[in-house]
Amino acid sequence: MGAVSAVYRWADLPEPVREWWAGADGVATAVQQTLGYADAFAAAIGSHRVHVAVHRGLLGAFRLDVGRASCVFVGRPVLGDLRESSLCELAELVGTAVEVPVVYFPHVASAAASGLASWRRLDSPIVTWADRGRDLPDRVRRRYGSRADRQWRRFETAGLTAAPVSGAEAISVLDTIERRSWKAACGQSMHDRDQQFELYSGLLDRNLVTLDVVWHGRRPVAYRLDARTGRTVACVKWSFDEDYRRCSPGFSLLTRGLVCRWGAVELDRIDLFGSPDTLKDVVASGAVPRYDLAWPPGPAAAALCAERSAFDRAARDNHVARRGVRYLYQGSAP
Repeated sequence: MGAVSAVYRWADLPEPVREWWAGADGVATAVQQTLGYADAFAAAIGSHRVHVAVHRGLLGAFRLDVGRASCVFVGRPVLGDLRESSLCELAELVGTAVEVPVVYFPHVASAAASGLASWRRLDSPIVTWADRGRDLPDRVRRRYGSRADRQWRRFETAGLTAAPVSGAEAISVLDTIERRSWKAACGQSMHDRDQQFELYSGLLDRNLVTLDVVWHGRRPVAYRLDARTGRTVACVKWSFDEDYRRCSPGFSLLTRGLVCRWGAVELDRIDLFGSPDTLKDVVASGAVPRYDLAWPPGPAAAALCAERSAFDRAARDNHVARRGVRYLYQGSAP
């Protein structure tokens, strides 16, 4: 990319920039940093809402919303050799080009960015994978007690099985389970949240994520959506058919299911991808910090900080009270 500084609409992205980005996929630390992800994202939400900025050897992708441009990446805010003040310059370039009061970098790994507003988000739980998950069942039993074995037995007694699916079948399964989950009843399913279903369908179609499914005969009843990047697997989504809640299919997918799927693979960690919750508590062996950044510091960044911090306080209070995630949206005990 050389010394070029520019902001491109997705449809106008030059081929040399695409080629550079494709070559940088090998150093991506999360699927959200890849060219394929950005392509699926633009197809899902509309290419007119996706812009790509290049500046001094850096590249970032941004989603245009009312009043802000939000970085599509997580973990690292940009690809390339990030130096002092470069991120601030790139953010200024984006803000000027798309005419928004604030440029937002959510869920990055470090708050060290000169000139930008920053604040701490809730940590993301992880599972270290040095033992390839052999320590996971015992950790679950220690933390969850006899309930762990009871829930595993209910899964087996119900005649449920787990197997991966791909292609068009995977997209159909995702659609079916999302519509039967508790999230659908309160407007939180993939179908209700800004083209998430279109995004994850696109990622499945591009083989950027995998889908492990729990089956009752030929009926899909739960899924876990994983994205592998290098030596890290991120469990980006999971859900289940509410009719099978008492069989604990989601619990099984995130405990024994992880070992069955990834136990033979050399990984550094499995990222449970998101804020702590009661299910992640029984699985996780650690956590990584997350921060938000915004440019420029000022009223718009402060309002964004207040909004995100309020959301985290509600999630933290819910977690401390030992309530499941669904309580936040349904207001009823899990």
